[in-house]
Amino acid sequence: MTQILEGDAACSYIANLINTKQYKEAEPILLDVLSRTPDAVIALTALGIVYRSTDRFTAAEACYRRALELNQDDAEVYSNLGNLLTDMDRLEEATTCAERAVSLNPASLLYRKNLAVTQREYKKFEEALKSYMWCHEQKNDDPQVLLNISIVCFYLRQFDKAWDYYERRFETNRINFPKLSHMPQWKGEELTDKKLLVVTEQGFGDTILMTRFFSLLKEKCPDVTLCCKPALHKLFSSLPTRVIDEAEISQHNFDYFIPMMSLPRLIEQDWLKWPTAPQLAVSDESRKKFSFLAEQKGRLKIGVVWSGSVTFGENVKRSVTIDHFHKLSAKFPQIQFYSFQKGAREQDIVTSGQGVLCALGHLFNDFSDTAAALEQMDLILMTDSALSHLAGSFNIPVINMLNFKPYWLYFPENTSTPLYPSMRLVRQTNPGDWDDVLERVEGLLQQVLIGWDKIKSRQQLLDVLDESLSLSSTVIVEKTPKAKVKKKRSKK
Repeated sequence: MTQILEGDAACSYIANLINTKQYKEAEPILLDVLSRTPDAVIALTALGIVYRSTDRFTAAEACYRRALELNQDDAEVYSNLGNLLTDMDRLEEATTCAERAVSLNPASLLYRKNLAVTQREYKKFEEALKSYMWCHEQKNDDPQVLLNISIVCFYLRQFDKAWDYYERRFETNRINFPKLSHMPQWKGEELTDKKLLVVTEQGFGDTILMTRFFSLLKEKCPDVTLCCKPALHKLFSSLPTRVIDEAEISQHNFDYFIPMMSLPRLIEQDWLKWPTAPQLAVSDESRKKFSFLAEQKGRLKIGVVWSGSVTFGENVKRSVTIDHFHKLSAKFPQIQFYSFQKGAREQDIVTSGQGVLCALGHLFNDFSDTAAALEQMDLILMTDSALSHLAGSFNIPVINMLNFKPYWLYFPENTSTPLYPSMRLVRQTNPGDWDDVLERVEGLLQQVLIGWDKIKSRQQLLDVLDESLSLSSTVIVEKTPKAKVKKKRSKK
């Protein structure tokens, strides 16, 4: 758009405001322009960008539709509309718009990237890979394109290309990572008599997920140290590794470091073959703190989470509102729901009302506390976030509600995953449609309640879920073997 507006000082000023994300300043100027010239395509396009960027999607669509009514061959507007419709989970329409933009301007790298995003979100992974590879051929050292290729290859289970290109993620400057230029990264060298530093790089969930590699890593290197956030230290005290935080790195002399998410590339690339989750630790102090939950008997106890970290780029698509759980509480008054929600979305309890949810999140000081409360639950019902990995690691039955295109770890599409034998997956069959997911969850809970008096173990609860899921399962792309849950580590 900047190129279109060049030559006009006012338009260049507006373009600069938009390019620097000063939407609040740009909006009144654009509205003033449109009040005098309502058919100004450039202003309509710019206002559409402002509205989309501030989550006012229907207003943005109106601007783009008017712009296209005025100029039916505007590739930029088609591409912008495709992006907007992707945000709105109207992926078939989005694909049509993105393809139209490319057909109008086949040489545009930007429009091809936008098409690739829409194809990826629509789970058209083969098409998305072709689009990204075209972009790669035009600009062969763009780290963001290479990272996107790796993500699509994960979905396609093309492991070598996926993990190799995934190593370029740090060049996108979107991952916080300590500066370790004074030591080499481990690339698979012999580690006998060497000291290895493993450094976390992303969210709590991925960190918990990757702990399964430490037993194998210990066989290669007797001296392994894990650098992670303090909230995980107690939880990880049972791992065969020293645990430190970032400030302590300088106090040790390490021979190599490795980013935690690079471990699979060197150990086992296929997540369906990854080692089982390790036994994580819960402190006696944490268990004592949440012992009151054991005294609350008579009702099915279900822990819930409706949102992951709001800083995660795709959190909006993987999260639901607290109202869904209020509706479940009203439909199943015999169930006691406990909120495990932490972070910014914990405020939802205040804004929407707590209802009969029992809020626990404010009591969690670290993940040892969270795990202690999890041990007292019969079931966890949630959208995907770090808690799903924690509950899965402790073999707590989990119903993980997934959006249309979830994390590649949950592919091939099935109702279970060998990563966590106690986890069951309920997937969106249509983009953005959580009502259908919650309707199926209601059916699962109803079946659990019907047989609750006869359910004596977590495995029996999972058997009930499996039987119900087999009757209402969605299309399965590829069957993966179901693993039996391990024995419980502690009494409920």
